[in-house]
Amino acid sequence: MKLDKLNNISVPEELDEIKENIYNKPKKKKHKLRYAVAACMCIFILGFTVPGYTKNLPVYSQIFEFFGMENYQSASTAINQEVTDNGVTFTLVDAVYSGNEIAVTFEIKSDKLNGEKISTDFDLRFKGTKKDGLGGGLGIEYEGNNTYIGYLNMNVDFLKEPPKNLEAKLKLKDIEIFDEDYNLKEKKLIKGKWEFEFPIKQLNGKILVNDFTDKKDKYYAKINKILVDDLGIAFTINYWSDYDFPVWLYSNYSVLIVDGKDEITSLDDKGKPINEVNYIELQGGAGKATPEFGEATWRSKPLNSGNYKMYVEMRKTSTYSDKDLLERAIKEFNIDEEELENAPNEILFEIPFTIE
Repeated sequence: MKLDKLNNISVPEELDEIKENIYNKPKKKKHKLRYAVAACMCIFILGFTVPGYTKNLPVYSQIFEFFGMENYQSASTAINQEVTDNGVTFTLVDAVYSGNEIAVTFEIKSDKLNGEKISTDFDLRFKGTKKDGLGGGLGIEYEGNNTYIGYLNMNVDFLKEPPKNLEAKLKLKDIEIFDEDYNLKEKKLIKGKWEFEFPIKQLNGKILVNDFTDKKDKYYAKINKILVDDLGIAFTINYWSDYDFPVWLYSNYSVLIVDGKDEITSLDDKGKPINEVNYIELQGGAGKATPEFGEATWRSKPLNSGNYKMYVEMRKTSTYSDKDLLERAIKEFNIDEEELENAPNEILFEIPFTIE
Protein backbone atom coordinates (compact mmCIF):
# COMPACT_ATOMS: atom_id res chain seq x y z
CA MET A 1 0.00 0.00 0.00
CA LYS A 2 1.25 3.49 -0.85
CA LEU A 3 1.09 6.12 1.85
CA ASP A 4 0.97 8.94 -0.69
CA LYS A 5 -2.62 7.88 -1.41
CA LEU A 6 -3.69 8.41 2.19
CA ASN A 7 -5.56 11.67 1.59
CA ASN A 8 -7.49 10.19 -1.33
CA ILE A 9 -9.07 7.39 0.69
CA SER A 10 -12.77 7.49 1.48
CA VAL A 11 -14.77 4.96 3.45
CA PRO A 12 -18.45 4.30 2.67
CA GLU A 13 -20.82 5.69 5.30
CA GLU A 14 -22.35 2.28 5.94
CA LEU A 15 -18.97 1.11 7.24
CA ASP A 16 -18.84 3.67 10.04
CA GLU A 17 -20.26 1.10 12.44
CA ILE A 18 -17.66 -1.44 11.38
CA LYS A 19 -14.76 0.95 11.95
CA GLU A 20 -16.10 2.24 15.25
CA ASN A 21 -16.61 -1.26 16.64
CA ILE A 22 -13.36 -2.68 15.28
CA TYR A 23 -10.96 0.21 15.76
CA ASN A 24 -12.18 2.03 18.87
CA LYS A 25 -11.92 -0.86 21.32
CA PRO A 26 -12.29 0.37 24.93
CA LYS A 27 -9.01 0.58 26.81
CA LYS A 28 -8.21 -0.50 30.32
CA LYS A 29 -7.83 2.12 33.06
CA LYS A 30 -5.75 1.87 36.20
CA HIS A 31 -8.25 3.59 38.45
CA LYS A 32 -11.40 1.76 39.45
CA LEU A 33 -14.82 3.13 38.59
CA ARG A 34 -18.14 1.72 39.59
CA TYR A 35 -19.22 2.43 36.10
CA ALA A 36 -17.93 4.26 33.06
CA VAL A 37 -19.59 5.05 29.78
CA ALA A 38 -17.62 5.58 26.58
CA ALA A 39 -18.88 8.04 24.03
CA CYS A 40 -17.90 9.36 20.64
CA MET A 41 -19.29 12.37 18.85
CA CYS A 42 -18.66 14.92 16.13
CA ILE A 43 -17.83 18.57 16.72
CA PHE A 44 -19.29 21.44 14.77
CA ILE A 45 -18.46 25.14 14.71
CA LEU A 46 -21.19 27.35 16.11
CA GLY A 47 -21.65 30.88 17.30
CA PHE A 48 -21.58 31.27 21.07
CA THR A 49 -24.22 32.56 23.45
CA VAL A 50 -23.72 33.29 27.13
CA PRO A 51 -25.21 30.49 29.28
CA GLY A 52 -27.13 31.21 32.46
CA TYR A 53 -24.59 29.92 34.95
CA THR A 54 -23.42 31.08 38.34
CA LYS A 55 -20.07 30.63 40.03
CA ASN A 56 -20.04 28.66 43.26
CA LEU A 57 -17.45 26.46 44.92
CA PRO A 58 -18.30 22.77 44.44
CA VAL A 59 -18.53 20.37 47.37
CA TYR A 60 -15.84 18.22 45.74
CA SER A 61 -12.81 20.10 44.38
CA GLN A 62 -10.19 17.37 43.81
CA ILE A 63 -12.13 15.12 41.44
CA PHE A 64 -9.27 14.22 39.08
CA GLU A 65 -7.29 13.05 42.09
CA PHE A 66 -10.26 11.02 43.33
CA PHE A 67 -10.20 9.04 40.07
CA GLY A 68 -6.46 8.40 40.35
CA MET A 69 -5.49 11.16 37.90
CA GLU A 70 -3.22 13.14 40.21
CA ASN A 71 -1.14 14.64 37.40
CA TYR A 72 -4.32 15.99 35.79
CA GLN A 73 -5.34 17.55 39.10
CA SER A 74 -2.06 19.40 39.61
CA ALA A 75 -2.09 20.73 36.01
CA SER A 76 -5.78 21.73 35.88
CA THR A 77 -7.39 25.18 36.03
CA ALA A 78 -10.46 25.89 38.19
CA ILE A 79 -13.69 26.65 36.30
CA ASN A 80 -16.41 26.44 39.01
CA GLN A 81 -19.45 27.23 36.86
CA GLU A 82 -22.89 26.03 37.92
CA VAL A 83 -26.03 25.48 35.83
CA THR A 84 -29.42 24.19 37.07
CA ASP A 85 -32.17 22.80 34.84
CA ASN A 86 -35.20 20.65 35.69
CA GLY A 87 -34.09 20.17 39.29
CA VAL A 88 -30.58 18.95 38.41
CA THR A 89 -27.48 21.07 39.08
CA PHE A 90 -24.26 20.50 37.16
CA THR A 91 -21.08 22.20 38.38
CA LEU A 92 -18.11 22.26 36.02
CA VAL A 93 -15.21 22.09 38.46
CA ASP A 94 -11.92 22.26 36.54
CA ALA A 95 -10.30 21.59 33.15
CA VAL A 96 -6.96 20.80 31.57
CA TYR A 97 -5.79 21.04 27.92
CA SER A 98 -2.71 19.17 26.67
CA GLY A 99 -1.92 18.42 23.04
CA ASN A 100 -5.13 17.04 21.50
CA GLU A 101 -6.56 16.10 24.89
CA ILE A 102 -9.10 18.08 26.92
CA ALA A 103 -10.33 16.80 30.27
CA VAL A 104 -12.88 18.30 32.67
CA THR A 105 -14.44 17.30 35.99
CA PHE A 106 -17.96 17.95 37.21
CA GLU A 107 -20.39 17.52 40.08
CA ILE A 108 -24.08 16.56 39.74
CA LYS A 109 -26.60 17.22 42.51
CA SER A 110 -30.36 16.55 42.52
CA ASP A 111 -33.09 15.30 44.84
CA LYS A 112 -34.25 13.22 41.87
CA LEU A 113 -31.12 11.05 42.07
CA ASN A 114 -30.14 8.75 44.90
CA GLY A 115 -27.36 6.39 43.87
CA GLU A 116 -28.74 5.02 40.60
CA LYS A 117 -26.37 4.31 37.72
CA ILE A 118 -26.51 7.31 35.42
CA SER A 119 -25.00 8.74 32.26
CA THR A 120 -25.39 11.87 30.15
CA ASP A 121 -24.88 12.85 26.52
CA PHE A 122 -22.15 15.42 25.95
CA ASP A 123 -20.79 17.54 23.14
CA LEU A 124 -17.75 19.82 23.06
CA ARG A 125 -17.47 22.66 20.55
CA PHE A 126 -15.02 25.47 19.91
CA LYS A 127 -15.23 28.98 18.54
CA GLY A 128 -13.27 29.59 15.34
CA THR A 129 -11.33 26.31 15.31
CA LYS A 130 -11.82 23.62 12.66
CA LYS A 131 -11.70 19.93 13.47
CA ASP A 132 -12.89 16.59 12.11
CA GLY A 133 -14.35 15.10 15.26
CA LEU A 134 -13.87 14.09 18.85
CA GLY A 135 -13.85 10.89 20.88
CA GLY A 136 -13.84 10.50 24.60
CA GLY A 137 -14.84 8.76 27.78
CA LEU A 138 -17.20 9.62 30.63
CA GLY A 139 -16.86 8.34 34.20
CA ILE A 140 -19.36 9.00 37.02
CA GLU A 141 -19.50 7.83 40.64
CA TYR A 142 -22.07 8.36 43.38
CA GLU A 143 -20.81 10.02 46.57
CA GLY A 144 -23.97 10.06 48.68
CA ASN A 145 -26.32 12.92 49.63
CA ASN A 146 -27.84 13.01 46.12
CA THR A 147 -24.42 13.95 44.72
CA TYR A 148 -22.32 12.45 41.92
CA ILE A 149 -18.84 13.35 40.69
CA GLY A 150 -17.37 12.60 37.29
CA TYR A 151 -14.93 13.42 34.53
CA LEU A 152 -14.84 13.73 30.76
CA ASN A 153 -11.61 12.89 28.94
CA MET A 154 -11.76 13.89 25.28
CA ASN A 155 -9.38 13.69 22.31
CA VAL A 156 -9.95 16.28 19.60
CA ASP A 157 -9.05 15.68 15.96
CA PHE A 158 -7.95 19.20 15.00
CA LEU A 159 -7.46 19.86 11.28
CA LYS A 160 -4.32 21.87 12.11
CA GLU A 161 -1.94 21.97 15.04
CA PRO A 162 -3.84 22.37 18.35
CA PRO A 163 -4.21 26.12 19.03
CA LYS A 164 -2.63 27.68 22.09
CA ASN A 165 -5.93 29.08 23.35
CA LEU A 166 -9.48 27.81 22.89
CA GLU A 167 -12.94 29.15 23.65
CA ALA A 168 -14.82 26.00 24.59
CA LYS A 169 -18.53 25.30 24.88
CA LEU A 170 -19.53 22.09 26.65
CA LYS A 171 -23.11 20.84 26.32
CA LEU A 172 -24.55 18.17 28.59
CA LYS A 173 -27.99 16.86 27.67
CA ASP A 174 -30.42 14.69 29.66
CA ILE A 175 -29.68 12.29 32.51
CA GLU A 176 -30.08 8.61 31.63
CA ILE A 177 -30.89 6.32 34.58
CA PHE A 178 -30.06 2.61 34.25
CA ASP A 179 -30.73 -0.54 36.23
CA GLU A 180 -27.91 -2.72 37.60
CA ASP A 181 -27.44 -4.45 34.22
CA TYR A 182 -27.49 -1.26 32.13
CA ASN A 183 -30.62 -2.49 30.36
CA LEU A 184 -31.31 0.12 27.68
CA LYS A 185 -34.95 -0.91 27.41
CA GLU A 186 -35.52 -0.17 31.08
CA LYS A 187 -33.65 3.14 31.26
CA LYS A 188 -35.37 6.29 32.49
CA LEU A 189 -34.69 9.87 31.48
CA ILE A 190 -34.49 13.24 33.22
CA LYS A 191 -34.76 15.87 30.50
CA GLY A 192 -32.43 18.85 30.70
CA LYS A 193 -29.70 20.94 29.09
CA TRP A 194 -26.61 22.22 30.87
CA GLU A 195 -24.24 24.45 28.86
CA PHE A 196 -20.88 25.87 29.90
CA GLU A 197 -18.66 28.35 28.09
CA PHE A 198 -15.05 28.74 29.23
CA PRO A 199 -11.54 29.54 27.93
CA ILE A 200 -8.79 26.94 28.13
CA LYS A 201 -5.08 27.31 27.48
CA GLN A 202 -2.67 24.70 26.16
CA LEU A 203 -0.13 23.60 28.76
CA ASN A 204 3.41 24.69 28.00
CA GLY A 205 5.50 21.78 26.80
CA LYS A 206 8.14 20.58 24.39
CA ILE A 207 8.02 18.23 21.41
CA LEU A 208 10.56 15.43 21.01
CA VAL A 209 11.07 13.63 17.70
CA ASN A 210 11.81 9.93 17.33
CA ASP A 211 12.90 8.59 13.92
CA PHE A 212 13.01 4.85 14.67
CA THR A 213 10.53 2.61 12.80
CA ASP A 214 10.01 -1.03 13.78
CA LYS A 215 8.79 -3.64 11.27
CA LYS A 216 7.15 -6.93 12.20
CA ASP A 217 5.26 -9.28 9.86
CA LYS A 218 4.53 -6.68 7.14
CA TYR A 219 3.42 -4.19 9.80
CA TYR A 220 5.23 -0.97 10.74
CA ALA A 221 5.06 1.26 13.82
CA LYS A 222 6.87 4.39 14.97
CA ILE A 223 6.54 7.09 17.61
CA ASN A 224 5.74 10.10 15.47
CA LYS A 225 5.74 12.66 18.28
CA ILE A 226 6.44 12.87 22.01
CA LEU A 227 4.81 15.75 23.89
CA VAL A 228 6.22 16.51 27.35
CA ASP A 229 4.34 18.90 29.66
CA ASP A 230 2.98 19.18 33.22
CA LEU A 231 0.33 16.54 32.50
CA GLY A 232 3.00 13.97 31.71
CA ILE A 233 4.04 12.56 28.34
CA ALA A 234 1.81 11.96 25.31
CA PHE A 235 3.05 9.58 22.62
CA THR A 236 1.57 9.78 19.12
CA ILE A 237 2.07 6.38 17.46
CA ASN A 238 1.70 5.86 13.69
CA TYR A 239 1.29 2.45 12.08
CA TRP A 240 0.80 1.05 8.57
CA SER A 241 1.30 -2.23 6.73
CA ASP A 242 2.11 -4.02 3.47
CA TYR A 243 -0.98 -6.21 3.77
CA ASP A 244 -3.82 -5.78 1.28
CA PHE A 245 -6.47 -5.53 4.01
CA PRO A 246 -7.29 -2.31 5.94
CA VAL A 247 -4.83 -1.31 8.64
CA TRP A 248 -7.66 -0.95 11.16
CA LEU A 249 -8.21 -4.72 11.17
CA TYR A 250 -5.44 -4.60 13.77
CA SER A 251 -5.85 -2.45 16.88
CA ASN A 252 -3.58 -1.19 19.67
CA TYR A 253 -4.22 -3.48 22.63
CA SER A 254 -1.46 -2.74 25.11
CA VAL A 255 1.37 -0.18 25.26
CA LEU A 256 4.12 -0.58 27.86
CA ILE A 257 7.39 1.22 28.65
CA VAL A 258 10.51 -0.26 30.25
CA ASP A 259 13.98 1.04 31.01
CA GLY A 260 16.30 1.07 28.00
CA LYS A 261 18.39 -1.75 29.49
CA ASP A 262 15.39 -4.04 30.04
CA GLU A 263 13.21 -5.93 27.59
CA ILE A 264 9.85 -7.67 27.33
CA THR A 265 9.95 -11.09 25.68
CA SER A 266 6.19 -11.44 25.11
CA LEU A 267 2.81 -10.56 26.62
CA ASP A 268 0.04 -12.71 28.07
CA ASP A 269 -3.62 -12.59 27.01
CA LYS A 270 -4.19 -9.57 29.28
CA GLY A 271 -1.35 -7.59 27.72
CA LYS A 272 1.08 -8.08 30.64
CA PRO A 273 4.74 -9.18 30.34
CA ILE A 274 5.34 -12.89 30.93
CA ASN A 275 8.89 -12.19 32.13
CA GLU A 276 9.84 -10.39 35.35
CA VAL A 277 10.43 -6.74 34.48
CA ASN A 278 9.50 -3.31 35.82
CA TYR A 279 7.18 -1.56 33.39
CA ILE A 280 4.77 1.36 33.00
CA GLU A 281 1.38 0.73 31.40
CA LEU A 282 0.21 3.63 29.26
CA GLN A 283 -3.37 4.91 29.22
CA GLY A 284 -5.45 6.12 26.31
CA GLY A 285 -5.41 4.63 22.83
CA ALA A 286 -7.74 7.16 21.18
CA GLY A 287 -6.99 7.69 17.53
CA LYS A 288 -8.10 7.43 13.93
CA ALA A 289 -7.45 5.20 10.94
CA THR A 290 -7.94 4.96 7.20
CA PRO A 291 -7.54 1.66 5.34
CA GLU A 292 -3.83 2.43 4.85
CA PHE A 293 -2.73 4.39 7.92
CA GLY A 294 -3.47 4.53 11.64
CA GLU A 295 -2.64 6.89 14.49
CA ALA A 296 -3.19 6.58 18.24
CA THR A 297 -2.22 8.66 21.27
CA TRP A 298 -1.14 7.06 24.54
CA ARG A 299 -0.22 8.88 27.73
CA SER A 300 2.28 8.25 30.51
CA LYS A 301 2.96 10.01 33.77
CA PRO A 302 6.23 12.01 33.81
CA LEU A 303 9.44 10.08 33.09
CA ASN A 304 12.97 10.93 34.18
CA SER A 305 15.50 11.79 31.50
CA GLY A 306 17.04 8.70 29.96
CA ASN A 307 16.69 5.89 27.44
CA TYR A 308 13.56 3.74 27.28
CA LYS A 309 11.83 1.10 25.16
CA MET A 310 8.18 1.16 24.20
CA TYR A 311 6.35 -2.09 23.47
CA VAL A 312 3.20 -1.78 21.36
CA GLU A 313 1.01 -4.84 20.97
CA MET A 314 -1.39 -4.93 18.01
CA ARG A 315 -4.11 -7.58 17.94
CA LYS A 316 -6.00 -8.78 14.91
CA THR A 317 -9.66 -7.86 14.95
CA SER A 318 -10.87 -11.44 14.59
CA THR A 319 -9.37 -12.28 17.99
CA TYR A 320 -11.82 -10.13 19.96
CA SER A 321 -14.42 -8.35 17.80
CA ASP A 322 -17.94 -9.12 16.66
CA LYS A 323 -17.65 -11.77 13.94
CA ASP A 324 -20.64 -10.35 12.01
CA LEU A 325 -18.93 -6.96 11.73
CA LEU A 326 -15.73 -8.64 10.55
CA GLU A 327 -17.64 -10.54 7.86
CA ARG A 328 -19.17 -7.28 6.63
CA ALA A 329 -15.72 -5.69 6.42
CA ILE A 330 -14.35 -8.69 4.48
CA LYS A 331 -17.18 -8.42 1.96
CA GLU A 332 -17.08 -4.63 1.56
CA PHE A 333 -13.30 -4.38 1.10
CA ASN A 334 -12.96 -7.62 -0.89
CA ILE A 335 -10.44 -8.89 1.66
CA ASP A 336 -8.42 -12.02 0.92
CA GLU A 337 -9.59 -14.19 3.82
CA GLU A 338 -6.62 -16.54 3.47
CA GLU A 339 -4.17 -13.63 3.82
CA LEU A 340 -6.06 -12.37 6.87
CA GLU A 341 -6.20 -15.85 8.38
CA ASN A 342 -2.45 -16.40 7.90
CA ALA A 343 -1.52 -13.02 9.39
CA PRO A 344 -0.40 -13.27 13.05
CA ASN A 345 -3.02 -12.73 15.75
CA GLU A 346 -0.66 -10.50 17.75
CA ILE A 347 2.25 -8.27 16.75
CA LEU A 348 4.62 -6.87 19.38
CA PHE A 349 6.68 -3.82 18.36
CA GLU A 350 9.78 -2.63 20.22
CA ILE A 351 10.55 1.07 19.76
CA PRO A 352 13.49 2.71 21.58
CA PHE A 353 13.21 6.40 22.53
CA THR A 354 14.92 9.00 24.70
CA ILE A 355 13.50 11.57 27.13
CA GLU A 356 15.74 14.63 27.44
